[in-house]
Amino acid sequence: MRKLILALAIGAAAATAQAEPLLGGFVEGAWAVRTQQNPALDGAGSELGFIERAYPRDELRGQLTLQDGMGDADVFLRFDLVSDARASERTQLDLREAYVKLYLTDWLDIKAGRQVATWGTGDLVFINDMFPKDYRSFFIGRDDEYLKAPSDAVRASFFTRLFNLDVAYTPRFDPDRYI
Repeated sequence: MRKLILALAIGAAAATAQAEPLLGGFVEGAWAVRTQQNPALDGAGSELGFIERAYPRDELRGQLTLQDGMGDADVFLRFDLVSDARASERTQLDLREAYVKLYLTDWLDIKAGRQVATWGTGDLVFINDMFPKDYRSFFIGRDDEYLKAPSDAVRASFFTRLFNLDVAYTPRFDPDRYI
């Protein structure tokens, strides 16, 4: 599914060579050090192969975003290149979003692909939001945009004078990312 979504996004972007795509991104580093010894952490988890380090966070992250519009459709691609010495010794590619959004009529939009989905307007209120969260990001101090985990989905938005209706279909369950 991810390969198909990425191929669609790249193909649609290549087909719109006359439009000027929007390209952006950032590079950010985060590092934290413990200022004192914590006796509760001494040897904790050593039986599991986990050794408490003096630095709880050591991360370098780069994000690249490409957005291209072609009239009745938009193509969006966002991925992160993450080097997290705390969690892993290797650099990883994290495909955050890769979707095509179609504006079919004045009352219907369809968004298909890898996307960060949410219900409602509250950023940190999850009463009825059943889409995956990334609680690790919340507790280690990443930006709010990383609190939501991406999932492969198709989302249809219907707009009327009386109400708006969003219908989302996720063919595969994506669990929350816990600490």
